[in-house]
Amino acid sequence: MRILLAWKLLPIAANRLVEASWTGWGGNILNNRWNDHTTINRATVQNISRHCHLGGFAQGISAAPAIHEGVAYFPSWDGYVTAFAFETCEVKWQTNITAYLEEYAVPNAYQMAFCAPASRTSPQIDRDVLYVGTLRHAVLLALDITTGAILANVQINPHPLAVVTMSPTFYNGKIFVGTASQEESAATDSVTTGNVYEIPEAVQACINATSSNSSDLACYPSSVWHEAVLALDIDCGNVNWIKILSPLEAWNAACGIAGVTPKSAACPPNPGPDADFGMAPAFVPAQSAATPNGRDVVVTGQKTGDLYAMDAADGAIMWATIVGPDTSSFGALVWGVAVDASRVYFTVQDPLYETWTSQPSGKKISNAAYGAVELCNGSIIWEVPVPFNSTSYGPPSVTQDVALFPRMGHFIPPTLANGTMGSVVVLDSASSSIVADIPADYIVYGSVAADGPFIMFGTGYHGSTTFGSFNVFKVSKGR
Repeated sequence: MRILLAWKLLPIAANRLVEASWTGWGGNILNNRWNDHTTINRATVQNISRHCHLGGFAQGISAAPAIHEGVAYFPSWDGYVTAFAFETCEVKWQTNITAYLEEYAVPNAYQMAFCAPASRTSPQIDRDVLYVGTLRHAVLLALDITTGAILANVQINPHPLAVVTMSPTFYNGKIFVGTASQEESAATDSVTTGNVYEIPEAVQACINATSSNSSDLACYPSSVWHEAVLALDIDCGNVNWIKILSPLEAWNAACGIAGVTPKSAACPPNPGPDADFGMAPAFVPAQSAATPNGRDVVVTGQKTGDLYAMDAADGAIMWATIVGPDTSSFGALVWGVAVDASRVYFTVQDPLYETWTSQPSGKKISNAAYGAVELCNGSIIWEVPVPFNSTSYGPPSVTQDVALFPRMGHFIPPTLANGTMGSVVVLDSASSSIVADIPADYIVYGSVAADGPFIMFGTGYHGSTTFGSFNVFKVSKGR
């Protein structure tokens, strides 16, 4: 997957960030999925109950909402953006993104097949403007936060298979947003451009002659930033540092996935494991002993199961910890982590149910797991299997003394049987003991947001379900 960073301040935006309760995929500009200003904790969550249930979303909801002044704003896979007043359980407005994209430009056959006419990004808020990105046509849209009217648009990448999958971030008068490419999916139809899908012979010969992954770096063209973490100057876009963390590879969907899809002729030679990054880093400001050497750090996870903390100033690796099995084509670590004052929380995906050893218990498990490491040194504090032998794709969120983990459930028609439907599993953030299990009406594929006494999440997912819903749960009064 190719990630490009672009930024564009629309003329209607103000030069400050509104103090939303939860905004963007990561909840705030630090992308740490941590909101400590709630009343949700081990005591109050014991008495949680359903507050609102909004159904009727045929393709499901996977993005976390943006929350501001009692309203949750979220996209759905059926092509709408919805504003939902969650205290009164009322829909304020809905905007049809699909209809807008159909008028924006006529899609070609590849766009029809691989780029849904919808948004899957968590919205970003700046005062009276709401920003979302679209899959088809890779457009950033600005909506009136009061009415849902589309005020302006900018195409981030004109390539027909470009998609905006990264939730936008607003900071200091600029919108930062990335685009990905559906070219690796279309590679099954012999489209092999975009990401590093083919390695030139001279580069491959150099790689073959080296003795280690670190020596490989000298073989790469300076313009190839594969499987890397970048730091860019936010004012001018200059690259401050690049940290490449895996050998060069040329994987695309035609290479297949072991036990799932076959390899086809469009797969390049020596494709590699598809071990890129499927999440944006979390930025952690220096907190004396809590961060390594008292430095500002960025924390991110790789599909290989490696979790990293890097010095924000130069990209130096402060610590690296293997927290799960390498399921690169699916991704052991994707979608994000949560970071509070002392710990990093993560979800280890294991969609093929491979047997692996959790740490520090040493127990063998054969499904996904939830975990936490020390922020200061990366040592694993706990890893526990997802209940009901289930898997989990969504990232954790953290508030006060609990961590909120989505449990996906199973891709079968929902029944009343335990484990077939998804849930939000609430764990004691220090001990990993289960404090509560919040039931859902179907699979929970995305992430969870927390605001005041409320926990919110969507159910269902594009291409895998025929319905979905938006759910609001509320804890009893507490501190």
